Amino acid sequence: MPLLAGLPVIAFLLILIALIKKSPFGFRLSFLWAAAIWSFVAVAMSEGFSISHALTQGFVAGGWAATACVALIVLFVYPNGPQKNGLDKLKDFSKTEMTLGILAILAIVVVGVNAFFAAPNNWDSMTYHLPRVLHWVQDRSIEYYPTHILRQLYQPPGAEFFILQFQILSNSDRFSNLIQWFAMLSSALVLSLIVGELGAGRKGQLLTAFLSVTIPMGILKGSSTQNDYVAGFWLAASVLFGLRCLRPDRPRQAWFDAIGAGLSLGFAFLTKGTVYVFVTPWVLAFVLTGVLKKRKSVFSDIIVIALICLAVNAGFYSRNIKLFGAPLSAGTEDYMNTGGMLNNGLSNVIRNTALHFGTPNPEFNAVLKEKVLQLQSGLGLGKTGAANTWGEFDIPLWSTSEDIAGNPLHVVLIVVALILVFVQRQPALLRFYSLAVIASFLLFCILLKWQLFHSRLQLPLFLLSVPIVAWVLEKVRPRFFIPLLAIFLVLSSLPPLFCNERHPLVGKKNVFNMPRAEQYFSYRKFMALPYLVAVKYTASRPASDVGLLLGGDDWEYPLWILLKKDRPDIKIRHVGVNNVSRSLTGSNDGSVSLIISELADPPDHLTFDGKVYLKRQQFSFMSIYEN
Repeated sequence: MPLLAGLPVIAFLLILIALIKKSPFGFRLSFLWAAAIWSFVAVAMSEGFSISHALTQGFVAGGWAATACVALIVLFVYPNGPQKNGLDKLKDFSKTEMTLGILAILAIVVVGVNAFFAAPNNWDSMTYHLPRVLHWVQDRSIEYYPTHILRQLYQPPGAEFFILQFQILSNSDRFSNLIQWFAMLSSALVLSLIVGELGAGRKGQLLTAFLSVTIPMGILKGSSTQNDYVAGFWLAASVLFGLRCLRPDRPRQAWFDAIGAGLSLGFAFLTKGTVYVFVTPWVLAFVLTGVLKKRKSVFSDIIVIALICLAVNAGFYSRNIKLFGAPLSAGTEDYMNTGGMLNNGLSNVIRNTALHFGTPNPEFNAVLKEKVLQLQSGLGLGKTGAANTWGEFDIPLWSTSEDIAGNPLHVVLIVVALILVFVQRQPALLRFYSLAVIASFLLFCILLKWQLFHSRLQLPLFLLSVPIVAWVLEKVRPRFFIPLLAIFLVLSSLPPLFCNERHPLVGKKNVFNMPRAEQYFSYRKFMALPYLVAVKYTASRPASDVGLLLGGDDWEYPLWILLKKDRPDIKIRHVGVNNVSRSLTGSNDGSVSLIISELADPPDHLTFDGKVYLKRQQFSFMSIYEN
């Protein structure tokens, strides 16, 4: 029942209202805590119900109903907390502040509309983000299963745990994109709190929110089912709580901040592996600052944060250790730099920055690429190659693709702001924060091979950087500069807002008039007909168990979502698995009666566990075998 999908939303709203009424926090901090509590419940239910294969619609609905009831009890039984200052009266806002706030809200609303109406169609979402969710729904458990696509297992599952709640309750992916959209909304609030911790006023906080929602890559990610925005939000939340822990006038409820940092960092780790790279300088800076300022609480804070992080990730770590022998695995992909780490790192600083300045002109991009390579050579950094490059170095064309879009204006603003912070000797806390951002970027470049998709992987760094830009802009004179900059940012935001390459809001074919089944293939239009024909044929057969014989990066999700629409009773699993996951329960190939294959050179028959499957149909690259 789609209406059941409202239960998690109701639970969140009740938690938020209870926190606003009963806690000493203001609205924005209460919102962050409500998100943390909601996420903890989602993770706990995903892990807990899986133990007895009880991850079903009934149990999940009951879990969210119980959560809502607890929030109601708190709301009506416990006394109200101390009075807090209300929201500033709108009449006190300047025209610039009002405009910034309205523009930020409009951007969030437009992205939200796209997120709701668009079907997921990102490559990674089709191969592993969303198929793993449907495997969990079918298995009633998040336990590992045999699969040709190992990323479905070893990649952190945090964002997918949140998608799972709505998938189970609605039997639909209509709400899947909204997880990243919610992270976009939440990030704007959290980043405005961070710049407040750095000493900015109301204008600086509104500027921060506005700058964060006008990042082109962020706009595109806000309506996708990847996890970069979710990771960026939780990373920013952990930084906020860390800053609060370091306050000289640390309040009595400071132990809340250590718990908040632990939960936020735990969710960030559970969402994306790059967080381990980004957060390392922040952790070192936190410890060093605490020691130098002789904060007795720093070690107890570290213990609390570490224990909570471990608790949140314990299930994921244990499953990885059991199958792969380590809590974190990179599968067969070699993403780490090798050889001269310093030279590779400096080379990647140049190339990761150049990524954002691609234009629609291929000739200009070719010249820019050549200049980058010449600069590397002139600095003695050597050539690009397998040691520091995943794929082949190139400057992508200007794009509104959520995989490769650049953020040129924000790069310029960030670089100028960082220069001004150190040249003008700004406050120590701002310099401390800026150094941590720079160190995160440098570590990212030193450790990870350059790849064409690094623009999206850098999104958390852009989010953490906008408070620096906003702090500097708040002090800018003359006053017309900010409105002028806002115009440029709005204009640069229009293409990603309305002309998203994968799911546009305007144009002849957009998310409102394009059939949802067709939208799944916006990334690879030529695949639509073979998939749709194969699904139609499979649905017409009496088979109740279907096997998938796929490559390590094939599109599995459309087979699930389209086939389940016609045959919700059908069981789907991988067969002929030859990697480490074959040893898992459920790898008996012989129990399926029909096999869908994407083999490049399909034979006339397949044999699994003594059963022969004959090729009955061939639709382009899709083959159907039956026993």
